[in-house]
Amino acid sequence: MMLTFLGTAASIPAKERSLPSIVFNVNGDLILMDVGEGTQRQMLYAGLSPQKVMKILITHMHGDHILGLPGLIRTMAMLGRNEVLEIFGPRGISAYINLNIESALLGSDFELHVHEVSPGIIIEDRDYIIEAVPVNHGVEAYGYVLRTKDKPGKLSLDKALSLGLKPGPVLRMLKEGKSVYVNGKIIRPEDVLGEPIRGSKIVYSGDTLPCENIVKASDNADILIHEATFINEDTELARVAYHSTVGQAAEIASRANVGLLILTHISNRYQDLRLLLNEARSVFHNVMIAYDFMTLRIK
Repeated sequence: MMLTFLGTAASIPAKERSLPSIVFNVNGDLILMDVGEGTQRQMLYAGLSPQKVMKILITHMHGDHILGLPGLIRTMAMLGRNEVLEIFGPRGISAYINLNIESALLGSDFELHVHEVSPGIIIEDRDYIIEAVPVNHGVEAYGYVLRTKDKPGKLSLDKALSLGLKPGPVLRMLKEGKSVYVNGKIIRPEDVLGEPIRGSKIVYSGDTLPCENIVKASDNADILIHEATFINEDTELARVAYHSTVGQAAEIASRANVGLLILTHISNRYQDLRLLLNEARSVFHNVMIAYDFMTLRIK
């Protein structure tokens, strides 16, 4: 899996930062979380094709997270898309699509399937599961948890040969996690495979005040992507705006025992990001500040 940050600013764009959008590439299936203005241009610079986006997840209905949808969908239509595009978001996303995107689809051959989400699992694919988690942003808003599924361990050819198995369809079935019946006995995957390869868990908070739901959802996550709009000195501004400070995001990461904290949704009022990084690292050691086009490969 790969993560690419297309936009990492809060509320309005800056020269160095576009508006919120993150691409999750899971075995070639592109999942887009939030679509700030100009997202399709950011994808162009990142070398990512809008045509490969299969699912879009919107955290909440504020403009800096959704106003890029009409332009992105029009770009898909102009490029001749004919595959279904699934869009997930809070209540109001269907009305927004109906009102703002009908003209973007003129002359196109692809369909939009729009889903208004509720807490819990909203997508279960062959390779991954996505769960919606309610957060506290003053409007209906969700964070999202993406878990890639465990994969069977590495095949031991020596073990397979000792059980009388030969390379071919039977071994392929075992590698897929299926038991087989050979020479009058059942052979299970664990008889020939090593330890399962654990899937990854990544949490995206969206915009929120510090929230117990995100603490629980992030328990032992590999990566927590958390908004950090304000520095600690501006805690009252964060509270009024239903946002988090750098220190609050770091505290959540510490409590949840995550592997890596990535801070995003950075206010343009802060030019020296070392201040943000130092504040976060005083609470949680393994932290990064996201920047536009930052790409991470998750093993």
